[in-house]
This record gives sequence, C-alpha cells and structure tokens, in this order.
Amino acid sequence: MLGGLEEVHGPDVRDSLAFIQKLRADSSLKVGLAYACDCGAGIGRVTKYFLTTQFDKVDLVEQNSKFLDTAATSYLREEKESGKVGDMFPVGLQNFTPANGKYDVIWCQWVLSHLTTKTSLRFSGDVPVAWRQADLSV
Repeated sequence: MLGGLEEVHGPDVRDSLAFIQKLRADSSLKVGLAYACDCGAGIGRVTKYFLTTQFDKVDLVEQNSKFLDTAATSYLREEKESGKVGDMFPVGLQNFTPANGKYDVIWCQWVLSHLTTKTSLRFSGDVPVAWRQADLSV
C-alpha cells in the first residue's frame, strides 16, 4: 500500500506510537482508548500495526471497496473476527460523515492531501461532533 516506499513502514509505526503517547501524556488533552477511526485506511496497515494496539476498536474508511474486502478477508481477518476492527465504510472521505460522539480519535494519515479545499473544510467541520468527549483528530 505504500507504493514502493516499504522502508517508511517501521519509522511510520514507531513515530505514530511516539506521537499518540506524547498526546496522552499531555494532561490538558483527553485522548480516550476506546474507539478510533482510520480514514483512508487502504487495506489497514495503520490499523493493524498501530491503531489496534492503542484502541479497543477501530473503524475503517476507504473509498476502494476492494481494499476493504482484502482487509476483511485476509489482512485484518483476525482483528475483524476478534472485534478489534468494527465497521468498514466503503466511501471516500469527501462523502463520509462520522457518527456523532462515536470516536476518541479520528486518524487521517496519508489521505487529506487527496481532498479539495472545499471537501477538506466540510470534513473538518464534521469531525468535532464525532468525538466522544473533547478528543482529537490527527
């Protein structure tokens, strides 16, 4: 899924873990542990190696339904069967509206640059109502 940039995987996971741990260490932020949403999830690399290690459950948003099929039937099959992976939304981020009060973190990695300014602003406006508390979008 990294399009020939496999050497990015290790540092990406390591730095994502360090980043979320730093956010959780900041007492002014309330970063819950229950539910995350992986936006632009692809087959679920970030979900598998990062988000499911930090959250009880992760939903995936990915516009390519074939990627989600691969995630559900092979790449994330164990995580899906165990309940660590929840809903899989086969929709582009520009058309995704997160459920009110559902997520502790909405993780947008490698995807926001694919949105137009208009759709990015619309999505940014929808995100705060999806947080469980006063949590964050990353």
